[in-house]
Amino acid sequence: MRLNDELGIKFVVPLGTDGLYAGAALVPDIWRFPVVITACQESLPANRDPFAAPTPDILTLFRLGDRFGRHARARLQYVWDCHQIAYNDGRVYYANTGSNSIMIEDYARCDAYMVPHRCEHFFGQSSPKNRRDINHINSLLWHDGFLYAVHHNSNAGQNSGIYKLGADSELNVLDVWGLPSSGVHDLEIANGNFYYCDSQRGALICYDPIGREVVGELVLGGHPKGLEVLGGKLLVGVSAFSRLTEVRGDSPGEIAVVDMNEWKVIARPTIQVAEKNVGNINDILVL
Repeated sequence: MRLNDELGIKFVVPLGTDGLYAGAALVPDIWRFPVVITACQESLPANRDPFAAPTPDILTLFRLGDRFGRHARARLQYVWDCHQIAYNDGRVYYANTGSNSIMIEDYARCDAYMVPHRCEHFFGQSSPKNRRDINHINSLLWHDGFLYAVHHNSNAGQNSGIYKLGADSELNVLDVWGLPSSGVHDLEIANGNFYYCDSQRGALICYDPIGREVVGELVLGGHPKGLEVLGGKLLVGVSAFSRLTEVRGDSPGEIAVVDMNEWKVIARPTIQVAEKNVGNINDILVL
């Protein structure tokens, strides 16, 4: 946890050396106290045997309060290579990247043993019998009663895109935006625009969803990933490396603070804990 006095911004960093931490979400009202949940992959995907069965990720709960720290862990069945997590009205949504789907846990529909009702929405050619990462569903955002899902597939030479999904458990696709970018992560919606990270080109993009065109680009360098709105600012995670290698764990990670009105970086602190680099930044959560 680090406080930048000049900007008045608090950075909360889940610590762990037992795997790769991905997305994080605030869950205020399912359990007896508010928690932050995050998915942890037990090993870096680049180091996994590509022919081995996928290993379910581990859900880690961090209890909020004066003694912020890890509270509990549980294995996420049916979820692997989880990226971002979203929460809304008793439901937790996981970007189930490894199976090209979104997994929903509905805590408003628990059985007698308090196990939540689960359902899964697949994209593209993936299905319960053909689970594979086709579109690389990676980022989720709830906005004005709709769920938005970001995908990219730079390996296949396809552009990235954004799905607008209905709020029901079926997650019906209501609209799709094809983006002139590859390697897109994260999404924030403000002032009628989409803001996302063009990670492959090291840029922050402002996109007009009505005109369906890019209206602003800010080159940050590095590997931008992790995006959050705070007042009139955008907080953008910028990492030194993009590839999934062990060296990422010791690399410097920065938060670029972008003034949305002036469209420029006004601060770029390097994030450290106990004078050590935090490695790659995969997500940002404002509490």
